[in-house]
Amino acid sequence: MKNTYSKETKSAQSNVKQTRSLSIEEVNDVEKFHSLKDTWNTLLRESSDNNIFLTWEWSYIWWRHFGDNKKLRILLIKEGKIIIGIAPFMQVKYRMGLMGIDVLENLCANECDYSGVILTDKNKGSIAVLLNYLAEIIRKSNIVIRISNIPEDSGFLQTLREQYPFSVNSVSIIENTVISCPYINTLDSWEEYSNTLTKNGRHKINKLKRKIQKLQDNHQIEFKHFADNDDLKEHINTLFELHQKRWEERNIYSKFLKPEVRAFYRDISELFCENNWMDFSFLNISGKAVSTGWGFIYNNRYYYMTSAFDPNYSSLNVGHMLTMRLIERAIQMGLVKFDFLKGDEFFKSYWTHRKLDNIQIRISNKGIKGNYRVILLRLIEKYQNTKERSLRENLNITLEKLHLR
Repeated sequence: MKNTYSKETKSAQSNVKQTRSLSIEEVNDVEKFHSLKDTWNTLLRESSDNNIFLTWEWSYIWWRHFGDNKKLRILLIKEGKIIIGIAPFMQVKYRMGLMGIDVLENLCANECDYSGVILTDKNKGSIAVLLNYLAEIIRKSNIVIRISNIPEDSGFLQTLREQYPFSVNSVSIIENTVISCPYINTLDSWEEYSNTLTKNGRHKINKLKRKIQKLQDNHQIEFKHFADNDDLKEHINTLFELHQKRWEERNIYSKFLKPEVRAFYRDISELFCENNWMDFSFLNISGKAVSTGWGFIYNNRYYYMTSAFDPNYSSLNVGHMLTMRLIERAIQMGLVKFDFLKGDEFFKSYWTHRKLDNIQIRISNKGIKGNYRVILLRLIEKYQNTKERSLRENLNITLEKLHLR
């Protein structure tokens, strides 16, 4: 899906943008960012877009580990002295050879599963002053604004769309669907959930249950869950090892080979444990961890963030066994949603065919220069995606596009 919109904005008179009683204050230093914790999370709880990736904890820890070579530009939407909205942005310079472009984008950018702007009951006025401020940034800095991975049911996105028809001149907005996020609306019982599946889906799950029962005849099977900091270091290292073992078998680069990624996972796990948001799960066979899931429980939802399993046990479907246990547990806990997060990996279709689209919007000046910057940004995006994938992954994608696979 691709939509193009236009909107009119007013010129700014200072770096604090005024519209009636609303204004914007820009935060550029980590100390101020740190001080926002309580206000940030209070606003998020009042917002319709309350998800784990918009929490202060996720944003702040991510910035500490990956904020190098980026400029912090968090926009606080204020009514008088009271903060009523937060746009968690950063400015990044992207390059491809000799070409480069400055982009103002959401914290975490494409690396988080959901993003957006935190708004409360001042939505319409907040959007107006935010667009006004962003338009002035574009005019002064020759910049492109990109907000990625906005859930299609986002209150921020819906309000933003409603405002488009009332602004018709200064800047151009392009909207694209970038990826889907499979999910399950959990029900009152496993039987109710099973009835939402196809006949073939129920057959697969029954077959999986029989396989577990057969394993239990000869082995000790344990599903273990950890939600606190006890032995956290050991659990995290098991996740790293299983992930690397799995992807090395497929000649695909594991993200956990990067020290900064490992450090982020350790720190966010520790902090989420303190907040009772962490859910670390393992399937053990005869005392050996063969499958693991690193997830979060937040706002009555389960976020299935990262999973890994030992390829030596792949014939037993140990990854599916753990996933089934996690879904059963989410139903027992009365959670309203089991979120597989972004990506169309095949294992997700085993459990659900429901999907929620993630939207990306790009905002730029209207006209030739603005169009050029958007095209350049898209070229750089494609270049970076190709660069980050392995040779084998790029070959598979090429073959699929040529319909040879």
